Amino acid sequence: MPPTDGFVLVLPDEPLTVRLMNTVWSERGRVHDALSDVRRLRRWVEVVSAGTTAGDGDLAAFRELRDALRDVVHHRTATSPLPPERVARAVEVINGAVTATTVWTELVLTEEGPSRRPCCSGTPAERLLSGIAAEAVDLLADGRLSACRAPGCVHHYVRTGRRQWCSRQCGNRVRVARHYRRQSPASWS
Repeated sequence: MPPTDGFVLVLPDEPLTVRLMNTVWSERGRVHDALSDVRRLRRWVEVVSAGTTAGDGDLAAFRELRDALRDVVHHRTATSPLPPERVARAVEVINGAVTATTVWTELVLTEEGPSRRPCCSGTPAERLLSGIAAEAVDLLADGRLSACRAPGCVHHYVRTGRRQWCSRQCGNRVRVARHYRRQSPASWS
């Protein structure tokens, strides 16, 4: 993944939910966190939602939502499910983020006459987080949010068709490993 000012965007064509989940990634067996501090959160928010800013108090909320989403997907797709209380806490965090902001329509009188204006409570970062959580609920309910099945990969993606990996690179690594296992000397006997 190419770094941008020491910042990594993993699978930039995926929905924001997946992009938030993929702020944790593994490289050469070492796990990295793109949201390790407020400066990096601000950079991530700036990249994924131009014009939106994050404050000092937003880091914990973004990391908590990310970890909750990863827990729910892990629980659904892994061979070893998480403890029920951890999954219940993750669902509580996701639902809390969805309902953290309120959206309503306001009547505005202009020279042309009455019109509607959408309004939303919360800071720009809170509205972004709430939108990501709402998108996640839809993806989770549809069963399309999935963890990559490539060994050592910690990425997530939106499953379409028969897709099993987050990227071509992961799919190629799995296929090459499978090919070498079939070609090993042990299989020649």
